[in-house]
Amino acid sequence: MTGKRKILFLLLLLVVIIFLVKIYQYWILVKKSNQVSLDSIKKDLLDGKIKVSIYYEALCSDSRNFFINQLEPMYNDFHSYLDLDFVPYGKAKTIEKNGVITFKCQHAAVECVANKVHACSILHVKDQGLQLKYLSCMIKDNMLPHEIGEKCAKQLGIAYDPISECAHSDQSSLLLKEYGIRTDAVKPAITFIPTIELDDQQSVPLVHILKNFKKVICEKLDMKVKACL
Repeated sequence: MTGKRKILFLLLLLVVIIFLVKIYQYWILVKKSNQVSLDSIKKDLLDGKIKVSIYYEALCSDSRNFFINQLEPMYNDFHSYLDLDFVPYGKAKTIEKNGVITFKCQHAAVECVANKVHACSILHVKDQGLQLKYLSCMIKDNMLPHEIGEKCAKQLGIAYDPISECAHSDQSSLLLKEYGIRTDAVKPAITFIPTIELDDQQSVPLVHILKNFKKVICEKLDMKVKACL
């Protein structure tokens, strides 16, 4: 190879190397851009979740119907779009005297016990889907709160001891008191149990939510979710 050809070959090789480097840099840039887009989409979906606050009572038949016939059946199809917020208190009253907290519940003392078990369950069961399954299981037959709590926990693989310890301690009273403060602060004031807020607002007539919650969520999402089609 002559000197000229050698120089031309080296120049050509250099051009090819520069070209390949540029292609690689462009590929990295596109990859990062796509990742940012995907992350943005995921963030938008997360930020766009509908907060569903359920103000209920453990022995309320209307609360039970909402859990079993509306919320639980549609949850799997919509779990990515919902942020469930359970508030087990309802029309109870908190009584504080000499540093002791007691409660008067709409469906007698057993409901106060059941509400405490629910409150402690919400505290200790962090997974939202499992939380819903557990509360739904208990609310089907909550007349013996601790027995059904233990039975449902066993069925779902949940450790019941921490929940039981909480429910038998002052911690459950403090939890229920806080739920009472939240319930009493709702505006407009709660007159029916369950009351369901969407994104901290009573913007949808309760009768529509209790009749067809799936339809309400589909309209609220305003997007073509497969389960809505």
